[in-house]
Amino acid sequence: MPSIQTSLADLQLDYLDLYLIHWPIALKHGVSFPQKGEEMLSLTEVPLSETWTEMIHLKEMGLARHIGVSNFSTKKITDIIEKTGVVPEVNQLELHLFLQQQGMLDFCQTKGIYLTGFCPLGSADRPANRIVEGEPKLLENQTIQELALAKECTPAQLMLAWAVNRGTSVIPKSVHAHRLTENLAAADIELSAQEMEVMQGLDLHYRYIKGNFWCLPGSDYTLENLWDE
Repeated sequence: MPSIQTSLADLQLDYLDLYLIHWPIALKHGVSFPQKGEEMLSLTEVPLSETWTEMIHLKEMGLARHIGVSNFSTKKITDIIEKTGVVPEVNQLELHLFLQQQGMLDFCQTKGIYLTGFCPLGSADRPANRIVEGEPKLLENQTIQELALAKECTPAQLMLAWAVNRGTSVIPKSVHAHRLTENLAAADIELSAQEMEVMQGLDLHYRYIKGNFWCLPGSDYTLENLWDE
């Protein structure tokens, strides 16, 4: 698995061989996206360690080069490690200046787990039903705009550079060539300790992707037990 020092460009090449448990939930056979709680299985019926064991088998059979998890809490990661003895190679989760998750980063670094952040720019193009009216917008934050101006880069590049300088990777979405180029160039932007400290102060613990679409009537999934907070 790529080391913490792996560049953004290098990670993009390796990421195609990575398989994840995308969410810490269980669905009934044949269900891709449940519409009612009856289409889901409780984790008391199908523990995450059981799913993780099957992921381990995929790797042992040579069907996966790397295996990891996504949207897992430190509690859930600890549980599957204790029950299988195998540490996930990566945890992919929402990570940006308004949701910095320093505790998760510290935990993953002690375990040798690579941390990858999705929604690094706030995912403004996500479905309308997942947008909360009046929510904070990363790209409109005055501090971010001022720091970007001083660094002679775009606000998006500044936020991606912050992630890379922390020792994480990011997976920003774009279909425009010039933005893809800018995104890759952000990995080369160096930030001072003072700049990193200023950005650390922007943490709001705000999730854009709340996961409430899994918390369906008839299931035992709640936001509290989904995130273990």
